[in-house]
Amino acid sequence: MHYRSTGRSRWVVFPGLILVLLGALLLPACNDTSTNIPDVARGVIDVTVEPNPVIGLQNILTGSVSASYVVKLRELNGLGGEIQFINSTVFDPETGLQVATDYYDSASLVVFVGTSRIEPVGEMDVTKSASYVLPDLRVDADLVVAVQFLDDRGNLFNRSILVPIVTPPAE
Repeated sequence: MHYRSTGRSRWVVFPGLILVLLGALLLPACNDTSTNIPDVARGVIDVTVEPNPVIGLQNILTGSVSASYVVKLRELNGLGGEIQFINSTVFDPETGLQVATDYYDSASLVVFVGTSRIEPVGEMDVTKSASYVLPDLRVDADLVVAVQFLDDRGNLFNRSILVPIVTPPAE
Protein backbone atom coordinates (compact mmCIF):
# COMPACT_ATOMS: atom_id res chain seq x y z
CA MET A 1 0.00 0.00 0.00
CA HIS A 2 1.11 3.46 -0.74
CA TYR A 3 0.00 6.46 1.31
CA ARG A 4 0.06 9.91 -0.04
CA SER A 5 0.80 12.57 2.44
CA THR A 6 -0.68 15.96 2.13
CA GLY A 7 0.96 18.81 3.86
CA ARG A 8 -2.36 19.89 5.28
CA SER A 9 -2.98 16.87 7.54
CA ARG A 10 0.55 17.00 8.87
CA TRP A 11 0.11 20.60 9.98
CA VAL A 12 -3.24 19.83 11.61
CA VAL A 13 -1.76 16.98 13.70
CA PHE A 14 1.32 18.93 14.68
CA PRO A 15 -0.49 21.81 16.48
CA GLY A 16 -2.76 19.24 18.17
CA LEU A 17 0.29 17.36 19.43
CA ILE A 18 1.77 20.59 20.75
CA LEU A 19 -1.44 21.34 22.68
CA VAL A 20 -1.48 17.84 24.22
CA LEU A 21 2.17 18.09 25.31
CA LEU A 22 1.68 21.58 26.66
CA GLY A 23 -1.37 20.41 28.63
CA ALA A 24 0.62 17.47 30.05
CA LEU A 25 3.32 19.84 31.24
CA LEU A 26 0.85 22.18 32.92
CA LEU A 27 -1.38 19.50 34.45
CA PRO A 28 0.88 18.65 37.45
CA ALA A 29 0.85 22.31 38.48
CA CYS A 30 -2.93 22.19 38.80
CA ASN A 31 -2.83 19.34 41.35
CA ASP A 32 -0.15 20.49 43.77
CA THR A 33 0.09 17.97 46.63
CA SER A 34 2.93 19.64 48.52
CA THR A 35 2.39 20.23 52.23
CA ASN A 36 2.11 23.84 53.28
CA ILE A 37 4.03 24.36 56.49
CA PRO A 38 2.49 27.10 58.64
CA ASP A 39 4.58 30.07 59.74
CA VAL A 40 5.35 28.52 63.14
CA ALA A 41 8.91 28.20 64.45
CA ARG A 42 8.43 24.80 66.13
CA GLY A 43 5.82 22.33 67.28
CA VAL A 44 5.11 21.78 70.97
CA ILE A 45 3.74 18.58 72.50
CA ASP A 46 1.81 18.44 75.77
CA VAL A 47 1.93 15.07 77.54
CA THR A 48 -0.57 13.98 80.17
CA VAL A 49 -1.39 10.60 81.69
CA GLU A 50 -4.87 9.47 82.67
CA PRO A 51 -5.74 8.51 85.27
CA ASN A 52 -3.34 10.50 87.39
CA PRO A 53 -2.36 8.90 89.72
CA VAL A 54 -2.39 5.53 87.95
CA ILE A 55 -4.08 2.74 89.91
CA GLY A 56 -1.96 -0.39 90.39
CA LEU A 57 -3.87 -3.65 90.77
CA GLN A 58 -1.98 -6.40 92.56
CA ASN A 59 -2.44 -10.13 92.04
CA ILE A 60 -2.58 -11.51 95.60
CA LEU A 61 -1.18 -14.89 94.50
CA THR A 62 1.91 -13.65 92.63
CA GLY A 63 2.41 -10.13 93.99
CA SER A 64 2.57 -8.83 90.42
CA VAL A 65 1.15 -5.35 89.90
CA SER A 66 -0.62 -4.31 86.69
CA ALA A 67 -1.14 -0.65 85.88
CA SER A 68 -3.09 0.52 82.81
CA TYR A 69 -3.14 4.13 81.66
CA VAL A 70 -3.56 6.36 78.63
CA VAL A 71 -0.83 8.70 77.40
CA LYS A 72 -2.57 11.75 75.94
CA LEU A 73 -0.57 13.83 73.47
CA ARG A 74 -1.62 17.23 72.13
CA GLU A 75 0.23 19.47 69.68
CA LEU A 76 -0.17 23.02 71.01
CA ASN A 77 1.71 25.37 68.68
CA GLY A 78 0.13 24.73 65.26
CA LEU A 79 2.89 22.66 63.62
CA GLY A 80 2.36 18.94 63.12
CA GLY A 81 4.95 16.20 63.08
CA GLU A 82 5.80 12.64 64.03
CA ILE A 83 6.05 11.03 67.43
CA GLN A 84 9.48 9.38 67.39
CA PHE A 85 8.91 7.34 70.56
CA ILE A 86 6.99 6.98 73.79
CA ASN A 87 8.98 5.35 76.58
CA SER A 88 7.35 4.36 79.88
CA THR A 89 9.50 3.28 82.81
CA VAL A 90 8.42 2.16 86.29
CA PHE A 91 10.82 2.82 89.19
CA ASP A 92 10.83 1.54 92.76
CA PRO A 93 10.59 4.80 94.73
CA GLU A 94 12.54 3.44 97.70
CA THR A 95 15.58 2.16 95.80
CA GLY A 96 15.35 4.07 92.50
CA LEU A 97 15.73 0.81 90.60
CA GLN A 98 13.96 0.35 87.28
CA VAL A 99 11.42 -2.48 87.56
CA ALA A 100 9.59 -2.27 84.19
CA THR A 101 9.85 -0.49 80.85
CA ASP A 102 7.78 -0.23 77.72
CA TYR A 103 8.92 1.43 74.48
CA TYR A 104 6.84 2.34 71.42
CA ASP A 105 8.74 3.71 68.44
CA SER A 106 6.99 5.36 65.48
CA ALA A 107 6.45 1.99 63.75
CA SER A 108 4.84 0.57 66.92
CA LEU A 109 2.52 3.58 67.09
CA VAL A 110 1.37 2.89 63.54
CA VAL A 111 0.49 -0.67 64.62
CA PHE A 112 -1.17 0.15 67.96
CA VAL A 113 -2.68 3.58 67.26
CA GLY A 114 -2.93 3.70 63.46
CA THR A 115 -0.50 6.57 62.96
CA SER A 116 2.62 8.13 64.43
CA ARG A 117 1.73 11.59 63.13
CA ILE A 118 0.01 14.40 65.00
CA GLU A 119 -1.51 17.13 62.87
CA PRO A 120 -1.22 20.79 63.90
CA VAL A 121 -3.24 21.29 67.11
CA GLY A 122 -4.11 17.58 66.92
CA GLU A 123 -4.36 14.89 69.56
CA MET A 124 -3.31 11.27 70.02
CA ASP A 125 -4.25 8.83 72.78
CA VAL A 126 -1.98 5.84 73.39
CA THR A 127 -3.21 3.10 75.73
CA LYS A 128 -0.38 1.44 77.63
CA SER A 129 0.15 -0.86 80.60
CA ALA A 130 2.96 -1.97 82.86
CA SER A 131 3.49 -5.06 85.01
CA TYR A 132 6.05 -5.23 87.79
CA VAL A 133 6.93 -6.82 91.11
CA LEU A 134 8.61 -4.88 93.90
CA PRO A 135 10.89 -6.75 96.34
CA ASP A 136 8.61 -6.33 99.36
CA LEU A 137 5.39 -6.69 97.28
CA ARG A 138 4.47 -3.02 97.54
CA VAL A 139 2.21 -1.50 94.88
CA ASP A 140 3.27 2.15 95.01
CA ALA A 141 5.82 3.05 92.34
CA ASP A 142 6.86 5.94 90.07
CA LEU A 143 5.96 5.97 86.38
CA VAL A 144 8.00 8.17 84.03
CA VAL A 145 6.62 8.70 80.52
CA ALA A 146 9.02 10.26 78.00
CA VAL A 147 7.99 11.40 74.50
CA GLN A 148 10.10 12.60 71.58
CA PHE A 149 8.39 14.60 68.81
CA LEU A 150 9.92 15.61 65.44
CA ASP A 151 7.99 18.54 63.99
CA ASP A 152 7.56 19.30 60.29
CA ARG A 153 10.47 21.75 60.39
CA GLY A 154 12.87 19.08 61.72
CA ASN A 155 12.96 20.29 65.34
CA LEU A 156 13.12 17.66 68.10
CA PHE A 157 11.02 18.25 71.19
CA ASN A 158 11.41 16.05 74.29
CA ARG A 159 8.89 15.96 77.08
CA SER A 160 8.59 13.73 80.14
CA ILE A 161 6.15 13.43 83.00
CA LEU A 162 6.31 11.70 86.41
CA VAL A 163 3.11 10.02 87.59
CA PRO A 164 2.67 7.98 90.78
CA ILE A 165 1.26 4.45 90.70
CA VAL A 166 -0.83 3.90 93.82
CA THR A 167 -2.94 1.22 95.46
CA PRO A 168 -6.66 1.37 94.73
CA PRO A 169 -8.66 3.39 97.23
CA ALA A 170 -10.38 1.34 99.93
CA GLU A 171 -14.06 0.76 99.30
